[in-house]
Amino acid sequence: MTAGSGLRHRRVLVTAALGAVLLAATLLRFLWLDRYPAGWHHDEALMGVMAGEVYRGEARAVFFPQYLGQEPLYIYLSAGMMALLGGEQDPLPLRLTSAAVGLLTVGLTFLLGRELFGTRAGLIAAGLMATSFWQVMSSRNGYRSITQPLLEAVTVWAVWKARQTGRWVWFAAAGAGLGGTLYTYLGARAFPGVLVAFGLWCLLRGERPALAGLARIGLMAGLAVAVVTPLGLFFLTHPGTLSARMEQVFIFRPEVGGGDPWGLLLTNVEKLLGAFIFQGESLWRYNIPGRPVFVGPTALALVIGLAVILGRFVRGDPASALVLSWLGVMTLPCLLSWDVGVYTLRAMGLVPALYLVPALGLDTVWGWLSTRLPGRQWVVALAVGLVLVGDGVWTARDYFWVWGPSFGAYAEGHADAVAQARFLARSARPDAEEVFVSSDYYHHPTLAQLAGPVYPFLRWFDGRQSVVFPLGAGRPTLYVLAFGALPTDVDRLFPPSARVGAAYFPQGIDGGPPPPLFLAYRLTPADLEEAVSGLSRQLNRPSGCQIADLVEVVGAQVPAVVSPGGELQVGVLWRVNRRPEAGNYQMLVHLTDRNRVGVAGVDTLGYPPPEWRPGDVVWSRFNLRIPDGTPPGLYLLQTGLYDLETGQRLPVSGGEPATRACPLGGVRVRGSPPPPPAVRLEERFAEGIILAGYDLTVSGGQVVVSLQWRTERPLGHDYTVFVQLLDRTDRVVAQSDSEPAGGALPTSSWLPGEVVADRHVLTLPAGLPGGPYRLIAGLYLWQTGERLPVASGGDHVLLRQLQNLGP
Repeated sequence: MTAGSGLRHRRVLVTAALGAVLLAATLLRFLWLDRYPAGWHHDEALMGVMAGEVYRGEARAVFFPQYLGQEPLYIYLSAGMMALLGGEQDPLPLRLTSAAVGLLTVGLTFLLGRELFGTRAGLIAAGLMATSFWQVMSSRNGYRSITQPLLEAVTVWAVWKARQTGRWVWFAAAGAGLGGTLYTYLGARAFPGVLVAFGLWCLLRGERPALAGLARIGLMAGLAVAVVTPLGLFFLTHPGTLSARMEQVFIFRPEVGGGDPWGLLLTNVEKLLGAFIFQGESLWRYNIPGRPVFVGPTALALVIGLAVILGRFVRGDPASALVLSWLGVMTLPCLLSWDVGVYTLRAMGLVPALYLVPALGLDTVWGWLSTRLPGRQWVVALAVGLVLVGDGVWTARDYFWVWGPSFGAYAEGHADAVAQARFLARSARPDAEEVFVSSDYYHHPTLAQLAGPVYPFLRWFDGRQSVVFPLGAGRPTLYVLAFGALPTDVDRLFPPSARVGAAYFPQGIDGGPPPPLFLAYRLTPADLEEAVSGLSRQLNRPSGCQIADLVEVVGAQVPAVVSPGGELQVGVLWRVNRRPEAGNYQMLVHLTDRNRVGVAGVDTLGYPPPEWRPGDVVWSRFNLRIPDGTPPGLYLLQTGLYDLETGQRLPVSGGEPATRACPLGGVRVRGSPPPPPAVRLEERFAEGIILAGYDLTVSGGQVVVSLQWRTERPLGHDYTVFVQLLDRTDRVVAQSDSEPAGGALPTSSWLPGEVVADRHVLTLPAGLPGGPYRLIAGLYLWQTGERLPVASGGDHVLLRQLQNLGP
């Protein structure tokens, strides 16, 4: 074979291999793109909303300040895809945009790898990118971060070509690419640091560009500045937009780092490095929880490649220095953020540099084996090819058969919102009925994109918190309840006969039956009245309290007893009197002690005030967790509304004007049994009250008596306990009178069989003679002073004769 024919043969093989890589990348990115991912997360849908605005000519921004700020490149590309598809504005245009950008990045990875480490390494790097689960996932989602690796690859490729050739065109391309990178994603703001770090390495190595070289570098920098100038002017004229999102996640801000930013940084380093080959991202939204970036042989290739590239770096290899600069700088957006994970969007700046490392490892192994297997290089090539094929098969299995139909992918990807929106678009009749959606995201952008002309007529609530019955509307009501905001008592609130639609997850939770993606019910006005009547019959705390002139609290369903560490599940039924002109209000349900000190509470609403209409009746649920160690006692439950902007409660009538609260009655917190008393008595009083025993200490001029009571049946009166010290003439020399437990446990709150600890302190007067004295205890009604009789006779119990109490 001649040299020319050998070169042609090699080109054919390279072309065929690259074609196979691109074919694999195409299949993994475009196959069943209309099916997986099944959902459309609200962050993706926001991209769709803004792309739709661009497509319709409603927006032409260099930066979209909505939702803490969005770089524009992906939005404009998606708008272009919408135009190509004839204006279609469902998830497909964004999915196709991501897939196309991801495929281009695979091709650029080959070109970049070939320039830095040779054709073989470039092919392997492209193959690893093509079959990477992470990159397949990213290329099928609708996030703007997918454009960052493409622009970074273009920039670094152009920089390297400029370094190798010295041609002006490559310096210009590098500058344009560098400026364009800042239009991709938030994390790209660190990317100029890659070129700075590499430039410093070159200077430290003794490289000094000539005057012509400085001019070319100046051209690159000037073009980068020119490209990014519109974005910079926007940030200058819109203060706060540059840093809005960064301020939320930067770990060295006290409110983010929690006072230990260095500890959080160390944790981030461990998590990020481990995610490559040990333990990957835990969110189904981005990954099969725990799946690392590199699995099987590719993980070993990463380790080998890292050793190789570090060795080359030590020996002064510029290509290795460039890749390490890239990886080192672009880890910063992950490490300095409170939510780290290599699968999260902030790690996309590592791509495609990350895939050059295992590619270099496999290329090194290939070369080493080829020298030891002369004439059998095809065996080595086949082995490397099988590694890539195996990685692709592994990815296809994990994505299409494990992740795609999984409950986690559907749930975290908001597939319920997609199903909800599709049903609304085909079944809702807003001209003839009220249309309510239960959603965990108010004005969910997925519904904005997919529900079509129905969307402006939707009324919103979160069914996990509240359910609305529009009695004032006087017409049928359609409810479409998404899984993420499905009422826990949906079967009790909505009659099965009223169901008009449903869709279900393909898989259940932990092997259980598949839950519904959404349930839809159509209720007549009579159905609505019956639902409200049924709830009214369950109320055990009627109210009628008015909050301002906006809301009437009809009543509540409240358990009488709760234990420390348990949940107090409260239902409040309230009616809207009028629609508020302005203001954003929050409802509270708080449990306080008798001094109005808060013990537990929930502040939430689930039905935004802009949705309120006169006549709406709302059933709201509040789950108050009672802290462990809460003392036993009778506590007070209250509700109210306050302004979220000012924190001020709205005035009430028919409640407690001083505290601006509507009382919902008392709740008894159950106590743990106290230790057995030192002295057992079992003295019976009338009404079934038993004095079980007591403990007694005398010291420091005080007599401390700890009584233990219990009752055999519920009590209808609140009795006052008295403990008295009597001298030999029955004169009271010291006493303590109070409701049990200092008023915290009135006898009407006692639970049959429960032991109530009741402590009394008697302070002895100065100069008290030595004795003897009698210590007695009993109960009486404070309204009349009438003592409760003792079954054994009399109206008190003698606890003990005491001597030597004097000085």
